[in-house]
Amino acid sequence: MNVLFTTNFPSPYRIDFFNELGKNCSLTVAYERNKALHRDAKWVGTIEHGFREIYLNQKPIGTSQSLGLGIIKIIKENKFDRIILCGYASPSVILAVIYCRLFKKEYYLEFDGGFNKKDPFGLRLLKRFIFRGAKKILITCRDTEDYLNSYGIDSKAIEYYPFSSIKRSEIMEKVVSNEEKLALKSELGIKEEKAIISVGQFIHRKGFDILIKAARQIDESVGIYIVGGKVTDEYLSLCKDLNIKNVHFVPFMKKEDLFKWYKACDLFVMPTRYDIWGLVVNEAMACGLPVISSDMCIAAKELLRNNKYIYHFDDYKELSVKVNKLLKEDLREHGKVSLETIKNYTIESMAEKHMEILKLCEE
Repeated sequence: MNVLFTTNFPSPYRIDFFNELGKNCSLTVAYERNKALHRDAKWVGTIEHGFREIYLNQKPIGTSQSLGLGIIKIIKENKFDRIILCGYASPSVILAVIYCRLFKKEYYLEFDGGFNKKDPFGLRLLKRFIFRGAKKILITCRDTEDYLNSYGIDSKAIEYYPFSSIKRSEIMEKVVSNEEKLALKSELGIKEEKAIISVGQFIHRKGFDILIKAARQIDESVGIYIVGGKVTDEYLSLCKDLNIKNVHFVPFMKKEDLFKWYKACDLFVMPTRYDIWGLVVNEAMACGLPVISSDMCIAAKELLRNNKYIYHFDDYKELSVKVNKLLKEDLREHGKVSLETIKNYTIESMAEKHMEILKLCEE
């Protein structure tokens, strides 16, 4: 099967996924950009690829999209059995959709996640045109299905896949022992008895200010470690103004180093104001961590079995209450639930489900 997959840029987890998918089909991946403007330079993927790569080098739009006819040229000059377009909001993808509809070429759309929302009338018309022309739409969550249903897309045209950034080999077999956690805390310089970890870019959308405010109601014997790059003056000033001593900022690091931090800590908090998925939740769960998240993280809404650990975003008081409550419970038992849940969300299962969907469409 000859497959074209378009995406915005070569992120590490995407490359891992394409390598896995390429084991079962002849895969061509077209990237709109070499990288996203807002990503750390260290955020790079594997070098060895089991698929064909094409960089379109089109006019950049925003942080990760582009505008150009490169995708159309690739579709026109190659005979693909399946065309999967990821990132329907990109001008280039919209042009590809128009071309496919005009020349009656089947295409599939893929969503990483997303919330049900109301769109302006003009945008609704454009999205209806894009959505209704797709052979199938591959999605990750119930919110996206509700959203597509609101556009008149029948659920029979929708297929779910498990979205992930982790391989099966990266999921721990069992929860880290207390002794191992203590040793890792000592190695990493974590002085507190209990440690909370949160991961993401130091930008407003990630909601770290909410976590910092919540820290006022969390005992100082609990360390809060925020991993995300170079800390901004805003967060440093907030800690100073609130006289918070147990919040620590950790530079960006590669996944293998980050996993050591996950294993050393006792609880993961996702304070985001908006994440269409939130792959760090997958990663934390793969390391056997319990998770508390805002209700604006799709990964948490899909993966957490107990909604009592999801709080209303921007409500730092509710966040602190949930953190304090969970820290008094059996964290190892919660960690076991995380490991059991996340075992079905791997790069391998993601690729397997894609192939299953694409093969079903032959029938």
